[in-house]
Amino acid sequence: MSSEELKMIAFAEQGMPFNGSRDDEILPTFGLTPGDFYLRTAQVVSQVSTPGDARAVRFAHYCCRKAKEHETASRPVNGIAY
Repeated sequence: MSSEELKMIAFAEQGMPFNGSRDDEILPTFGLTPGDFYLRTAQVVSQVSTPGDARAVRFAHYCCRKAKEHETASRPVNGIAY
């Protein structure tokens, strides 16, 4: 796991108790949209976690939920992106 991936996990873990309250810092900090950031973080955790690690599973689920929230939030409505 790279140092950048470790930073991503740490960043997401810090926001988890607050439902990602620092999401507006993701793009300037990591150069990724929040949706891409959370998908990548979930992938990394899934790749390095031990099977049956309940904490890693909860964290990966949190990241997937956050990615889906951001995907939905950025989807255009009637051709207009909000």
